[in-house]
Formats: sequence, structure tokens, C-alpha cells
Amino acid sequence: MWKLKGKVISKKTKILVFLFFFLILLSLIFRPVLRDIGDYCIIDSQCESGICLMRLCRSSTLFCGDLFCNNDETCETCPRDCGECFDRIGASCNENVTCPSGYCVHNICRETNTHCGDDFCDEGESSETCPEDCYPGEAWWI
Repeated sequence: MWKLKGKVISKKTKILVFLFFFLILLSLIFRPVLRDIGDYCIIDSQCESGICLMRLCRSSTLFCGDLFCNNDETCETCPRDCGECFDRIGASCNENVTCPSGYCVHNICRETNTHCGDDFCDEGESSETCPEDCYPGEAWWI
């Protein structure tokens, strides 16, 4: 027999109290666990951040460094995901065909086949035309 402040508690009240505590216990045991950034997910609601992209919880939809070139990422904003830009002057290169100008000079895309100021006295440069690269009396053939 349960009593509260000297009054007997009815069977109906006992059942309601039991159900109330039982539901609280169930909600604690079976509550959804939100996943951290980088954890596997299927839908946004599984992630603490609310963003599930490419089956991973993300902090934002634009995530540089996740190995996916997506959303607004480009080779300039995120080379880790999109790769290095080979379609612009000043980008690194290995051969002429990777440069828009067709000139890969000492592993840098240039507008012409020589570049004054790259510390190389190239063909067509001399101390008169490019004193930064060629010493006085020196030319590319020396």
C-alpha cells in the first residue's frame, strides 16, 4: 500500500507513475545518438551538425580536405580536393601541354618560352635583355 501525505494512492495512479518513469527510462536508453564530424551517416538528422554529405557528418556543406571536389570548391580554393590548377600562368607544370600558353619553363607555366626573373639565363636572354638572370658578358649559350 502506497501512501502520500497520509493518503492511500490508487492503483490507477500507481500505474500512471510506473508508466511515466518507464517512458523516461526508455527515452534515455533509446535516445538517438548524434554523430560527430567525420562519422558515417545517411541523413542529416543523424549528425550533430545537421549536415550529412557524401555519407559523412560535416561541419558545413563546403568542406575542403575531404577528398571530394564539390559545391563551390575549385583548384584555386581547395587544391587538396580538386587538384592543382594547370590551366593558368604561374601554375606548376611538367611539360608544355599542361600550360595554356604551351610554355612550361623550369616547371612553371609562362606566357613565353623564356621568363626574365626566374634565375635561369635561357635561350634568347642576355645580360642586356635580362640582367636579373644573366650576368654581364653572359648569354644563354655560355
